[in-house]
Amino acid sequence: MDPYGQQQGYGQPQGGFQPYGGQQQGYPPQQGYPPQQGYPQQGGYPPQQGYPPQQGGYPPQQGYPPQQGGYPPQQGYPPQQGYPQGGAPTQFAQPQQGYGQPGFSGAPGGRYGQGVPSYYFSQQMSMPQGYNAEPDAEAAYKAMKGIGTNDQQLVTVIATRTREQLQEVKRVFQMKYGKSLSDWIRGDTSGYYQALLISLIESKADYDAWLVKNAVKGMGTNDDQLIEAICTRTNGDLWEMKQSYQRIYGVDAIKDVSQDTSGDYKNLLVAILQANRPENMPVNIAQAKVDAQRLYSAGEGRMGTDEAVFIEILTQRSLPQLHTIAECYGQIAGHSLDTGVSKEMSGNFRKALLVLITPKDEYFAMQIRDAIQGAGTKDEKLIRNISYISTNKDLTRAVNNYYMHQFKHNLANDVGGDTSGWYGKTAKALIESRVNF
Repeated sequence: MDPYGQQQGYGQPQGGFQPYGGQQQGYPPQQGYPPQQGYPQQGGYPPQQGYPPQQGGYPPQQGYPPQQGGYPPQQGYPPQQGYPQGGAPTQFAQPQQGYGQPGFSGAPGGRYGQGVPSYYFSQQMSMPQGYNAEPDAEAAYKAMKGIGTNDQQLVTVIATRTREQLQEVKRVFQMKYGKSLSDWIRGDTSGYYQALLISLIESKADYDAWLVKNAVKGMGTNDDQLIEAICTRTNGDLWEMKQSYQRIYGVDAIKDVSQDTSGDYKNLLVAILQANRPENMPVNIAQAKVDAQRLYSAGEGRMGTDEAVFIEILTQRSLPQLHTIAECYGQIAGHSLDTGVSKEMSGNFRKALLVLITPKDEYFAMQIRDAIQGAGTKDEKLIRNISYISTNKDLTRAVNNYYMHQFKHNLANDVGGDTSGWYGKTAKALIESRVNF
């Protein structure tokens, strides 16, 4: 049963991921994905130099075997080209304190004076060394076996494990009990509690593919969901989503998005979906100043607007570089790039541009706040946001820090307080497990 009242966005003939009810029919044969410029057709992402190994992982949870070691070094993308080599050399300013308005809070590039956060880079999925999924699979089975459900035990497994660990739990569960963990959860839970659990046990790529399909299927488009699922993701997220989309729905994600959007908005989303944005280049303040001037001259500094310049710069610069461009823009225009975009653009094109130039910690903190403030809760929005940030503990921490700085409240407590039952307890535990270990 779909907790939202209707089944949306699932290609039933193709089978695959159905997070809100229905039987899982399995995936159709792998169709492959056509080769894209700059990336090999097979073998994942080409080697990337320059990122240190990601250490740690989640600590052992009470009642389960300890997890040894951490994540192995991540591989990713090769150095990207695209910025002119002339002009002043790359420089780094002093760390920026607090969360000021872009363009009015210190020297350009100050936000990244101590390095760009890891959640801006693509990271391949990897399994923590020493993790044994069998006890967790057994605990989940016992929690749902027979009459009634031991929700505490089920939540302990699902809310406190990484997405990679839960993929292994699913595999072991299927192998050991001959049953689908997803189907068992659908049979033992309901409503938004079920929707949150399913969003967590599916792979990030499959869930993102569903978000995109759900946004474009049928009459009309859920543009807020579509923009979020595309404009906040890394190259790696987008490549994996496109592969899952092809496998599950048997069609090219770019084709579906193109057919459901139009104009500059379509051109922007399609450009982002190419997933060839530079990610591992240091913030270049000299180039940021050049790009800020180009944006001003293409918008506020002329009659009419040259949207192509905005699409080029905002899809071909790293996200940290875009935030630095926004700071430089403020020094040119006397107000933020957000203000400039809002004055010059309109509709969904404007919405997407604003998402791109908003730092991730700020964006997700504000989206979660919007989902829980006021009368009622925007549950679909809340689920997709906390599900995504939970895939990266550094991002969850950053979102929590921004939220606390902005609203003087604890993120987990606010989310838990605005939801109820095991849905609320799961959401709170999910955030706390990433922030407080």
